[in-house]
Amino acid sequence: MTKLFLILIILNITIHTVYSCSCMMPEKNLAELIKTYSNIFKATVADIKYTTYPHGNWENLVYFNNIVSIKGDNTESTNYATMGNGALCGVSFSKNETWLVYAQARNDKVSISLCSFTRRYQNYDDYTTKSEVNQLQALMEASKAKSLRNLN
Repeated sequence: MTKLFLILIILNITIHTVYSCSCMMPEKNLAELIKTYSNIFKATVADIKYTTYPHGNWENLVYFNNIVSIKGDNTESTNYATMGNGALCGVSFSKNETWLVYAQARNDKVSISLCSFTRRYQNYDDYTTKSEVNQLQALMEASKAKSLRNLN
């Protein structure tokens, strides 16, 4: 009985809250990604502001420049937010890195998640990433042209 009591005390002392990000990544289909995400762009990280909340989680506000907007209203003054670390599905941005970002507008911020197809522009074969940007831009232009035809 004493051993059981000691084990329970030890377990009680050593148990901590643990966070984990789990993403189910579908096969990449650029036409579907355009439908899914409100904001898609290529840009360079200009600044990062770190914010901590009373409950212990934190969020990073990321500011970009050199923005090549593919979809959405992407400006240098837009509040782009990501959680503070990968365990909370946050993206680890660093200043002066260039990224291809897939994000979703939520309330007064545009949210960037590790569970999107967001990635450092330099992480993949440059040809592949440039090709993806070109394909996304072509799909958006085709979508706009179709919308205009439907108005007539």
